[in-house]
This record gives sequence, C-alpha cells and structure tokens, in this order.
Amino acid sequence: MIVRRLAVPVGVVLLALVGSLAHAAGAPQGGGLGEKRSELQNLQREMQRIDREVRQTESRRQETEAKLQEAERAANASARKLERLRAEESALSARIAENEATLAELERSIARHQEEVASWAREYYRRQRPLDPIFSSEEPAEAGRRAHYLELLAADRARRIAALREQQSRAVALRAELKRRQERLAQVREEVAQEAERWQGLAQQRRQLREELARQLQAAKDRKREIEADATALTQLIRRLEAQERARREEEARQERLRREEEARRERERREAARRAAAQAKREANLASPAESAASKSPEDEAPSRPARRIADASAAGTPLSGLHGRLGWPVQGSVQGRFGASRPEGGTWRGVFIAAGAGQPVRAVADGVVAYADWLRGYGNLIILDHGGGYLTVYANADSLLREPQQRVRAGETIATTGTSGNMGRSGLYFEIRHNGEPLDPLRWIGG
Repeated sequence: MIVRRLAVPVGVVLLALVGSLAHAAGAPQGGGLGEKRSELQNLQREMQRIDREVRQTESRRQETEAKLQEAERAANASARKLERLRAEESALSARIAENEATLAELERSIARHQEEVASWAREYYRRQRPLDPIFSSEEPAEAGRRAHYLELLAADRARRIAALREQQSRAVALRAELKRRQERLAQVREEVAQEAERWQGLAQQRRQLREELARQLQAAKDRKREIEADATALTQLIRRLEAQERARREEEARQERLRREEEARRERERREAARRAAAQAKREANLASPAESAASKSPEDEAPSRPARRIADASAAGTPLSGLHGRLGWPVQGSVQGRFGASRPEGGTWRGVFIAAGAGQPVRAVADGVVAYADWLRGYGNLIILDHGGGYLTVYANADSLLREPQQRVRAGETIATTGTSGNMGRSGLYFEIRHNGEPLDPLRWIGG
C-alpha cells in the first residue's frame, strides 16, 4: 500500500530531525534545516507520483462512468416501457371491469325484456280470439277502439323486441371485445414481468458500477489525503520540536562543545595508545604477525560475537552509550526478523532491527539517557526516543504502550515501554535503531550478546 511505503520516509525525517536537535550546537543550523527540507522535497515528489496514480484512476473512473451512463440510459428506457405497460395494464383492467359490468347489466336487461315480451305475447293471443267481434255484445265503436289500442300496443312490443335483438347483438360483440382485451391483458402482464426482470438486472449492474466507481474515487482520495496528512504532520512536528528546543540550544551547544573536546582528547589518547601498541606488536612480530592485522581493525570492521541474548540491565548504568560499543544488552527478548541494511518487503532498507516478541513484553533502555520524544508517529506507531548525549540516540517503535514522558531521565535496564503492534510492521515486536548525529548505525555491532 502506498501509505505504508511512505510511512518509513516520514519517520526517517523525524529521526533525522531529533538527531539534528541533539547535536544542533555542533553543526551549522542551515545544514540541519537543509536536510529536513530535502526530506520534505522527497515527500513532495512522492505526492506527485500519487497525483499521477490519481490521474490514471481518473481515466479508469471515466471508463466506468461511460459504462454506468449506458446502463442508466438502458434502465431509463426500460423504466419508461415498464411504466407504459403498467399503464396499459391498468387501463385494460379498468375497461375489462367496465365491460363486464355493462355486459352483466345488458344480460339482466335482455332477460327482463324477454320475460316481458313472452308475457305480452301470451296475453295478446289470449285476447285476440277470431270470433270475439261476432259474438260479443260490445258496441262496434268500442270494439274498434280496443282493436286500435291493441295495434298500438303490438307496435310498441315490436319495437321492444327489436331493441331486445339489438341488445343481444351488442352483448355478443361485447363478449368478443372482452375476450380480446383479456387476451391482450395476459400478454401485457407477461411483457411487464419480462421487462421488470430486465430492469432488475440493469439495476444490479448499475449498483455494481456505482460501487466500483465509488471505490475507485475513494481509494484515490484516501491515498492522496493520507500522504498530504503525512507531510502536514511532519511539518507541524518539525516546527513544534524546533520551538521547544530553541530556548535550550545555547546551553546545549556549550555542553556539546565540552563533550566533543573531551571525546577528542580521549580519542587522541586512544589513538596514541593504539599506535604505541601497534608499534610494539610490529616490533615483536617482525612486522608480519597475524596479531598485526587484528590490531589494525576497528571494532566496527567486523561484527562482534553474540553467544547469548543478554537483556539490557543496570550494569550499563553510569556509562555513556559511546563507551558501550559491543557491550549493549538487547532492549527486549526475542528473535531478529529484520536486519540493518536488508531490503524491506514494502520497499527501502532496514535502518535498524525488528525484534519479534510477544505483545506486552517489557522494553528496556539500553543505556542512560533522557526521553527526547514519546508519542504516536505514523508508520512507527507508539515511538520513544532516548537522547544519550554525544549525538547518540536510540529509537524504540511499534510499542503497545509508552511508560515514560519527554524530558524524563532513565537509567540503563529500566522499562520504558511494552511491545505491541501499533506500527506498520504487521506483527508484534519492537523496532530498534541506534543513531549518531542523525545517521543510523548497525545495532548488531553494538549489542554484545
């Protein structure tokens, strides 16, 4: 992940900053600031690389948007068709219901008219006997009026019969129309089901495209936001630490000069003693003994033997770290998984060692010192830095908890933290560094067992 790869450079800048603060009096101020500016420029270049990735993601996002637009158009067309079909279905259902009601009323009217016509016919033929006018005692005029009335009544009944036949024809046509509409309704309902299924498929496709688009955008934003946050946090930390140290720089510079003068004097004495010892060995071995080669090597030229895992304890108390080369104890019991100078899986190289250990194990100071920094730092998790004087610093990262605060003095062997997984190491343990004037040193050359 990009952010994890960037966490190491950000932390390295912090360590270089703290180192520069520890020996600020002995080095020109512009040099330390220049180094920090260079680290910030590296971070800015990394941000530019992230910007290029964001632009590539934007191109992929546009392709996804084009697919989403096509799916949206298809879904809209499907939705409109579905709406039309459902409207037609609703109208057909209403017309069918209306036709069924009309047909039912028409059938009731036909049945009523049929009964009336049948009743009239029976009554009419009962009254229309052929010999009634001959044998009846009724007056001829009255009989004529009655016959005329019956003729009018017969004409009305004939019209009713014609209307009945018209209603019957209409009922037949209505039944045919009702059947046609019912068949169309069944067809529309089948089309509605098919279109609804298609729309559901389009809806799922749109949802997946939207989610993919959101993931692409969020990933790009997160990567850029996190790297920008790293740069901002680093800048703020630099300013805060410089402000805190500015008031004490003059006194620390004086003390640093005194320490350097003392160290220079001791170094001259050591070199002079080594020169005399080498000259004596050369004379005794006739300039060719193996001891001569061994004497000419400095302690840093070869890794000291470490027969056992000796944990840091109070035996180193009172001795400056500069005098403990090859005699330091381990800050925690465990196994070394990442070695100084080896390549890291996420990129870059180890500037210290990673000691795998179970969570909650005590982390001990390897030498006397003062807490210069104790807080969480991106990429390193809970981080504590001890200033041992003479430009020497030790760094303890990936801790579960920090048990000391800035400006507190600690002695060798004291517990200052516990192991954990707070950093980007991916496992439980302790990340440990030794630095001199901001430059990392191989801890395995300093630890004695």
